[in-house]
Amino acid sequence: MAVKLEGTIKRYIGLKSDHKPYTFPLETGEEKPPDGSTFLEGDTGVVFRWSQDTWWPQTPEGRAQEIQAIGNQEAIGHLIAPTRKDEIEALFR
Repeated sequence: MAVKLEGTIKRYIGLKSDHKPYTFPLETGEEKPPDGSTFLEGDTGVVFRWSQDTWWPQTPEGRAQEIQAIGNQEAIGHLIAPTRKDEIEALFR
């Protein structure tokens, strides 16, 4: 896995029903958030991280999907807590 600098990130807070930034860029004219930016759903407590042009939920399942999309399954052991590694790897079987 190559090292990637997450530069000036942005932190957003909203509700689950709110549109996350850059969801509809052609309609709103918004700029893409920098990789590593986060969106906290204040009403649910779920945090999403912007990476690879997608908002990824920071749950075990969401992180597994992000890793799979990046295509680097070796990263599993580095990006998740060791106690959850077996559960995440099971998603790829």
